[in-house]
Amino acid sequence: MKPRTTRRPTLDLSLSVDEAIEAAEALWDTYDLAEDTGIERYIAELADQCDAADVGTIGELGEKASEIIKEWAHVTSLTAYTDRESAVHINTARHTIHVLLLSAALHRREDAAVLLAGLPSVVGRSTNKRRHLDGVEVLLLRLEALRRALKGGAGARNASQYVLVEVGATTSEIEHVALADFDNHERPHTIAFCGNGNDVGPRTRPLAPWATHVMSLTLSEHVRMHGDASDRPIAYYTDGASNNPQAAAAVCTNLARAMIDLGIGKGPHRPEPHSILRWRLKAIRESQGIDAAVEASGRPSATALYTFLTMQEPRKSVAKRKKRLGSMLGQ
Repeated sequence: MKPRTTRRPTLDLSLSVDEAIEAAEALWDTYDLAEDTGIERYIAELADQCDAADVGTIGELGEKASEIIKEWAHVTSLTAYTDRESAVHINTARHTIHVLLLSAALHRREDAAVLLAGLPSVVGRSTNKRRHLDGVEVLLLRLEALRRALKGGAGARNASQYVLVEVGATTSEIEHVALADFDNHERPHTIAFCGNGNDVGPRTRPLAPWATHVMSLTLSEHVRMHGDASDRPIAYYTDGASNNPQAAAAVCTNLARAMIDLGIGKGPHRPEPHSILRWRLKAIRESQGIDAAVEASGRPSATALYTFLTMQEPRKSVAKRKKRLGSMLGQ
């Protein structure tokens, strides 16, 4: 069956910034997208910057985006090498503008592609692949997943890949996820992951409200295109073969490409798909405690979770190192 293809009108450039914010907030409320992202303070900062720059419409916001980002980050150049903190501010400002325009367009059923393509290029964040994403980056990816889910067709598979990673799946588990793993494919609230046969065990995870919304759309599209066979993978197209090493690689490639397209990192130090999961596990650890984070990760211990989050083994305590050094010296 052919995917749904509906051409949407271009986002109205005369829409005021205040109206765009109202539309964005309405979308976030409808799909519960803003959970744990802290986007409200960034939008408030953007509104203040627009007032200071005498920007009244989203068309003017697009034209003066460079000026607004520079003022926000207190820099004179958006592409020159700068310190890490300034680079974070530059990227946060650009992401916030992107979030606002894309959110308003999705709520109004319009297309923001022209405005988004005109946003300025900025310097990458000076960081490494081990970092977790921050809230505005997560919201950008959620919005992109929602956009693809609403569009339907093969893009719905890519939308489900992002949802599953943020919910807690490893990329090697995603190829195995099928309709039977959800408690209800029309309105799913939990999902059973199979584990990866190595350091992550089987577990059942709840879906956050935003994930339920997006997965409802993607599962509906899956059934429309492929029928309701309970064992057919929903996030990776396959002829039925399992344990395909290309599957995890394809998921990683799709998620990495989405992050690059959204401007989340660039060059050799851009975050990896596991940065999404690291953000989720960090949020669980901070809100529910370390035991809940270990359970959500499927890993056997807090030490194993620490290794995943930091990509390094835990350091021995100073006291243990001193004791060992003393024994080596015969003291």
